[in-house]
Amino acid sequence: MKKGKRFISALLGNTLLFGAILQCGFAAAADGGEVKMVFAETYAVPTNGNKTWWRDGMVTGNGENAAILSGAPTDERIIYQHIMFNMPNDDLRDTPVLSSSLESVRQNLMQMTVPSTNWDMQYDYTFHPGHQLRIQVNNVSGAINGYRRATNYETAEVSVEYSDNNGLWKRNTFASREDNVVITHITRSSANSKVNITLSIDDISDMSQDRTINSALRYKRIVPSDGSYLAQIGHYPEYQNSELKNGGCDVRCQCRRQQNAPQLGRND
Repeated sequence: MKKGKRFISALLGNTLLFGAILQCGFAAAADGGEVKMVFAETYAVPTNGNKTWWRDGMVTGNGENAAILSGAPTDERIIYQHIMFNMPNDDLRDTPVLSSSLESVRQNLMQMTVPSTNWDMQYDYTFHPGHQLRIQVNNVSGAINGYRRATNYETAEVSVEYSDNNGLWKRNTFASREDNVVITHITRSSANSKVNITLSIDDISDMSQDRTINSALRYKRIVPSDGSYLAQIGHYPEYQNSELKNGGCDVRCQCRRQQNAPQLGRND
């Protein structure tokens, strides 16, 4: 399957999410009060076969959409997720009749023991990510210095900054509650160097995963002829007992230019 790519110069908008854990420092308020920000000055480079690199990421979300940001300063990954992205299975989800066992179950709960029943175990659907967007910087000049990735607890904004010979570069990402989208804002450097990046959606098989992706999941990536967006759509397996047997997911990355920014190109 061909990887969809495009070049952009400035503003990237998207519609997705997920969750993460992180190891980092803390920046408290000037008055010694609540922690306002966490930050990391090191990073893990994403590699195939390494299932833990994304755990260095930082997360932004609005309760429905979210994203994890991780990776190297010039080769970043954004994993998108949505609360409705649930992979179905073929288990029946019938509520068992508890009336005859209610008292014994109460005792089990009080004693923190597992009830002895003949019920079949009921499994929930499993969450799955939307897509993994890769941001590759093409105009790196010299050594990378001053890297910092931070999460602002007051604005729920994840920021990335670093410097090279082209100046100081910054990217900011947040999940809008009002518009229900995840936005990444990319600007020119402090020395007015233009943004020169390649956006692509990684193959699902390249994503970090704790379990094998269901082979019956069908998906494809889309880039229209005008290069206005990247998208990945998926169709869930058609399990007999699943109410989601005709369901799927649709993730779109919409790119927009700031005023007076150069035209965008497309490269498949």
